[in-house]
Amino acid sequence: MTMLLTGIGILVDRFDESHPRQANLLYVMDADTRTAMWASQSRTRDPWTARYVPISNGAAEPPHPLPYGVTPRWTGTADVVPMDPPRIDVLASRSEGDSTEVRVRVASSRRANVITIRADRPVETATIAADGQQPVTASPRYPDAVDARAWPYEMRLYDPPPNGFTVTLQLRGSTVPQLYVSDYTVGLGQLPGFTPRQPGLDRSPYHSSDIVVVGRTFRP
Repeated sequence: MTMLLTGIGILVDRFDESHPRQANLLYVMDADTRTAMWASQSRTRDPWTARYVPISNGAAEPPHPLPYGVTPRWTGTADVVPMDPPRIDVLASRSEGDSTEVRVRVASSRRANVITIRADRPVETATIAADGQQPVTASPRYPDAVDARAWPYEMRLYDPPPNGFTVTLQLRGSTVPQLYVSDYTVGLGQLPGFTPRQPGLDRSPYHSSDIVVVGRTFRP
């Protein structure tokens, strides 16, 4: 029975315009180093994807944290496109005992769809305040051994207001934390040298697919 089912699977596993294959691809630029890369979560590469991500990444962490905790399976160098990273202004920062409170104002210089904030340590509470709206506070929950991860905390704000928002983070530890703030827009078509997918190949359903990410490291 196993052999029969496998044989049937081979016969029906065909990709065409009616049954398109899916390809995951994103563009990432780090504003601190002025470097950029292509990345993909696809398990296997079709010829279109392989043009951008020729290098197998294995299980290695990316050089900078990506939205949704993405660990790409494939990477490739990319041309740097001039784009401004998110704006960050420190409003307050203080340590007391074994915790640190940081309050910053964050805005997307390029009116991005989503802003992501990562922290290099667990966050006990996070409060977001936007002009004209009530503040919202959340207390994240972490799985075991979360401290072993380089960037254990991630916050994403969708459709951020153009003038930005204020974030107050209560973090574990008394040393100065490191934040990585990025924003992303959807669509790769504006990037120089990008070639659209051919018929029979669709965008991956992953949220990380076809996004342009621009980020920077920040120490309050």
